[in-house]
Amino acid sequence: MPLPDPPPVRPNLDVLVETALATGGETDRFDFKELLDLSSDEHKVRLVKAIGAFGNTNDGGFVLLGISDDRRVVGLPDPIADAYDQTRVHAIATQYLSPPPRFQVRQHRYHEKRIVAIEVSSFEEVPSVVRQSATFGKEKLVAGSFLFRSKAAKSGVLEAEGDVRALCETLVKRRASAFLDLVQRGSIGTQIVSASAQFTSESELRNRVDRIWPTSAPGKPSVEVGFAPVRELQLTPEQMRKLIPGACIPVQHGFPFHQVGDKYVEKPVGWGWYGRIPMAEVDAESPEPSYVWMLSRAGAFLYREHLWEDSPGSVIPGGVGLYHLLGNVILNLRFLRSVASALALQQNAFYRVFVAANNIRGRYLQDENRYWHASFGQTATEHVVSARIDVELSAVLNDPREIAVKLMDEMAWQFGRHDLKRQNIEEAANRAPDQLGGEYRLERGGAGG
Repeated sequence: MPLPDPPPVRPNLDVLVETALATGGETDRFDFKELLDLSSDEHKVRLVKAIGAFGNTNDGGFVLLGISDDRRVVGLPDPIADAYDQTRVHAIATQYLSPPPRFQVRQHRYHEKRIVAIEVSSFEEVPSVVRQSATFGKEKLVAGSFLFRSKAAKSGVLEAEGDVRALCETLVKRRASAFLDLVQRGSIGTQIVSASAQFTSESELRNRVDRIWPTSAPGKPSVEVGFAPVRELQLTPEQMRKLIPGACIPVQHGFPFHQVGDKYVEKPVGWGWYGRIPMAEVDAESPEPSYVWMLSRAGAFLYREHLWEDSPGSVIPGGVGLYHLLGNVILNLRFLRSVASALALQQNAFYRVFVAANNIRGRYLQDENRYWHASFGQTATEHVVSARIDVELSAVLNDPREIAVKLMDEMAWQFGRHDLKRQNIEEAANRAPDQLGGEYRLERGGAGG
């Protein structure tokens, strides 16, 4: 089978900004926003309107933050620019749009001024519809309406006959079969968790893991998966002992790794259960681990491991393996299902399931079984690439494969792999048991691991 052509190179941000500034003003491809503060609900709605409008056009577009309407690069204050990470903006878009458009949030400095470029791609099958009404200040969203970026360079509700025709023409090109998908593809067969929900157990656990193995640059590349409940469980020491290793997935030494020996460390602590393996498994004195995992008494779990693609003989040196990420996502979901079964957790409880790749700026995502012998120009532009889904536990129990596909689909997009479609991710999930082992099979239904 011939290998596919390498995906196109992502636009260089310096060139992109200079192109935008040379246009003479806002166009149907560029939307300038001098300041949008994500702590403001009114500004959030304004951002959603810009992203949703570009997502419903034929070619997508760019939202450029830190540039005024008269094309002055004013820059964003550091606290406001720092708030623009992919996961947070995606959560905002998902709250109001179904399905949320595909976009990439990219940080940049242009002549020492901080700007944020949001690259929005056109929809693949069906356009986004506003799923939730909202009114904040002068900004308004109406549930059931479509957003659109007109030729007059205005983002708003689809009303003009010419714009309606343009959207219909794009739909024909996409060969969309039905608008019913609009209400089905925005979630995983269940309602989205309330925007007011707080997953405090995730942030607390992440802070504790970072003390043992920091992920901040310039650190070693790592991959992590985990989950967190919206309501903390307050597990007892007795329950923790039953979960480890009782609920672990029987792959090699179990997932998470729990073998006690010279190379494996496992111990209870006051706030949970903790395990680690020294780097390379041959240097017991190494301060840097190969694996670290923690399961907190709050019921949150985080597993982090070294990026093995840099090891000798790797088929994708300098990259990140698609099956590496997918395999950890699958084991993480199986572990959550096993924990839910062991503790008899309520199926209507909300959980956050997440995956991240740390310190991977400049790396590419590649299928280990279908790789190019030479690396290509399109790579991750961010220090951290991450994805998360907030769902009822019933979705994890009944259809974990759909969650795994959605998480990996989002990760592929953030890596810039626009050529990797959902179908490709689904095929990889189907092949995972053959490529990685039977333990990487995700069955529908049931609460078992």
